[in-house]
Amino acid sequence: MSPSSKETQRQTLLHLWNEGIRDASELHSRTHIPLSTIYYNINKLEKNGSVNHKRGNGRPRKITANVSRAISQYVRRDSSMSGKSIAAKLAENGVELHHTTITKHLAKKGYKNSLPLRTPMLTSTHKENRVA
Repeated sequence: MSPSSKETQRQTLLHLWNEGIRDASELHSRTHIPLSTIYYNINKLEKNGSVNHKRGNGRPRKITANVSRAISQYVRRDSSMSGKSIAAKLAENGVELHHTTITKHLAKKGYKNSLPLRTPMLTSTHKENRVA
């Protein structure tokens, strides 16, 4: 079942509930929504007065908006910082994160993990050729 059809069911049940139809079998006969769904939504209506999703389920994120901003600032100041050094700086501020979490976050934000290209040192011959 798609999320939009679930939302439509919720709105239909809420509309009929507000019209004074409180009997589950009557709601079922009018809407053809399964009785188990109707009972579930009636319980939500009686407890909360709403059929909306409760929210707040699932594991909270370790990297909040403020921590993400701090990581970006560290990288902007010094683009050669490693994940371990960023983790150490965050630990000083009371935020415990594993360095792998930080590198995954940076990769998701579009930062590339790469080293600068090595360039050979200029010899005296090179310098003379540049002047001429």
